[in-house]
Amino acid sequence: MPVAEMQGTEPADLAAGTEIDEYTLDDGVFKGSMSTLRTATNKLGKKVMVKFFIQETSYQRELSSLLALQEAESKNIISLIDYFEAEEEDEWFPQSVIVLELGIVSLQLWAHGKRPVSEVYLKPILLDILGGLESMYAAGLVHCDLKPGNIMQFACPSRDQGIWKLIDFDCACKVGQPVRGLTLDYCAPEVLHATRAGKSLMATHALDMFSCGQLIHWMASSTPIWGEEEATDAVMAHMLCQDSELSISSSTFTQLPVYHLV
Repeated sequence: MPVAEMQGTEPADLAAGTEIDEYTLDDGVFKGSMSTLRTATNKLGKKVMVKFFIQETSYQRELSSLLALQEAESKNIISLIDYFEAEEEDEWFPQSVIVLELGIVSLQLWAHGKRPVSEVYLKPILLDILGGLESMYAAGLVHCDLKPGNIMQFACPSRDQGIWKLIDFDCACKVGQPVRGLTLDYCAPEVLHATRAGKSLMATHALDMFSCGQLIHWMASSTPIWGEEEATDAVMAHMLCQDSELSISSSTFTQLPVYHLV
């Protein structure tokens, strides 16, 4: 597609075959609240994911987090391949872009119909999630939006089940910086309290640990922690704002050690 035709076109509407630097867009389109994702192919024929950011602040948060994490060479963090600043590339598109390795499936989609997840799958998935969090904490970062949709399976020659990596760092920040955004199903109660009060909450590793506990419960329990599979925001907010801890029962876990872990 000529540059003149691309100007003013939304990322989701760019035709397959459109070239962005050395990447040719494919048909795959995934729209999120902060970005639009397009599958693409580089000059060597390798499939990648191109992420267009709606807000510059989200782009800066994700890019700075990924650059810091790439230095640690963590196997459980999605790999950054390339990036373009909006001001440098506005001749073809006025949005900042990062290029990432292409995953297979999110944990959210993979686990559909498999929950409660058996131990043969649960243990390696959990170890991969913790490996990603360990790398983040070593870099002084907090993910702030840990959830099944932000954990992705990637191909790994040495592992039949592949490897799981943390993705989507547009809410990530350094320890001690204000938290931006939340996903109600997995956020810590203090995040919701601060949001409701219109106050800033400083990020700590404890926020991700709460979300990780929610993730484990979601994978390993036969009954959702909210009591129903499709709980409303009002129900979840009410439960999170209670003074008492969220109720869990050993009878909903097929693996007792996982119950004690949660």
